[in-house]
Parts: sequence; structure tokens; C-alpha cells
Amino acid sequence: MVSSDGRIWTFRPRSEVRKGETDTHVVLLAESLGETRIVSCLRVEWESAATDLGGLLARSVPEGGSRGVGPSSPGPSDPQAF
Repeated sequence: MVSSDGRIWTFRPRSEVRKGETDTHVVLLAESLGETRIVSCLRVEWESAATDLGGLLARSVPEGGSRGVGPSSPGPSDPQAF
């Protein structure tokens, strides 16, 4: 898939899926020029003849990232940002 910024992304299924979701979900790796992103989707969505790769890429997170974790806020001993 070619994204709007011209980068070429390839998608491939990952072998790991959450326990209990192996029949219904697929975890995909989206890779482009050294960047790897991960997205989970319904198996029927991935196996569809018209898979929305742009939508999957938009929902993906960086490898090793988590949707529920944001950047840490500066603590009292951290220097102030200017």
C-alpha cells in the first residue's frame, strides 16, 4: 500500500494473537522503511477482498507502544520545558 505521504507499507500477519481470539482476530505488522506498526483486526476484515489498508494503518500503534499509555508528564524535579 502507498500512503498519502508516498511511503510504501507492507502488511503481514503476526503469529501471536490474544488467547481466545485466534478464530476471530488477526494481529498484523505494517512495515515501512525501518518503522514497524501493529494493528489487531477482525479476521473477516483482513480476509476481505477489499481490505481497508489505510484504515488499518490509521488504527495501528508503533511496535512496542500502547494505546493507553501517553507521554509521561514532568515531575517536580524535572526541568521546565521552554
